[in-house]
Amino acid sequence: MKPRKQFSRRRPFGFMLISMMGTLTIAGILLSVTAPSIMALIESRDLDEERAACEALANEIRTSWSIPDPDYNIAQFNGGYGIAGAKKEHTFGDLKKKKWEKNQNQEDPLLKLARIRDRAPADTDELNHQSHGGISDLFFNKRRTKRLILVGETNEPFKQRYLVVSLMVPSHLDLTFPMPAGLVTDGDLFDSFWSTTWENPKVEIPNNKWNLNTTNRDLWNEMNRGRTNASRLVVVRVIQSKYQLIVNNTNTAGQKLWVELPSKSGNTFIDETGNVGISNTSPFSTSDLPDTSPFKRGIPEGTLVNIWQGMTPTNRVKVRQFFLEKTSSITVD
Repeated sequence: MKPRKQFSRRRPFGFMLISMMGTLTIAGILLSVTAPSIMALIESRDLDEERAACEALANEIRTSWSIPDPDYNIAQFNGGYGIAGAKKEHTFGDLKKKKWEKNQNQEDPLLKLARIRDRAPADTDELNHQSHGGISDLFFNKRRTKRLILVGETNEPFKQRYLVVSLMVPSHLDLTFPMPAGLVTDGDLFDSFWSTTWENPKVEIPNNKWNLNTTNRDLWNEMNRGRTNASRLVVVRVIQSKYQLIVNNTNTAGQKLWVELPSKSGNTFIDETGNVGISNTSPFSTSDLPDTSPFKRGIPEGTLVNIWQGMTPTNRVKVRQFFLEKTSSITVD
């Protein structure tokens, strides 16, 4: 009896190689088709998360208004319009590290939020995305680029505006931060941030307000993964109301009143001299102040107001203290 012939079940090596190459080719095609969509979805998620983080910072700004200490209260920002940081750096990439040394009497409003969290660095510390443990997440976003707080013009009537700004591109791109030039003022530049719809994936920078050269402008407007670099700018808007204050002095003994407001440079009297008190001849109103007064157009919401009474500036006592939450008329006898 002849033995049965054994048949090999192994397929030829060439067939397996061709099959593997075909599988890899198909996988490569699928990956090339789906990868941009996956990356776009991941980026969209990251932008949503950063927007939520900036909204949280905006809420902390609002909370700071009720703190009388100017080292914590962002409303008491010395310098008017400002970029978060002691210096107006030229690129977002430059903001990946800095020292908290004061320059031109300005300081980073984010530093005030760090104080509220009891995590403020020392004035001489250098901060980057890796340092100070739990504090870096306040100053830097996931792209290792520093967040900014822009403070609007302080003489705007009946409101004070702020912007929380975060650029979600890698810091090495060094997108240039616009600076006022020519007929473009600080206020114009702030308004260009405020009024632009940055959420639009195809948004471009406002050319008539941003003083940039062609290379930098093109980099901001460059389109990749379905959106411009400008659309990777997360901007959260914050409005603080301003209120008028009227003070009536009904004292018949000739004592005067002084209205005191805290400021970064020390306590400031609303009459700007501290020597001219409010008499009982007529009510005093912030609207009656000269145009040069920062309080002419209202006192920021949450400001701590002290009212003093006495015959002279050196002989007076505090008779009222309150946070200004609305337009108010105060009478002191």
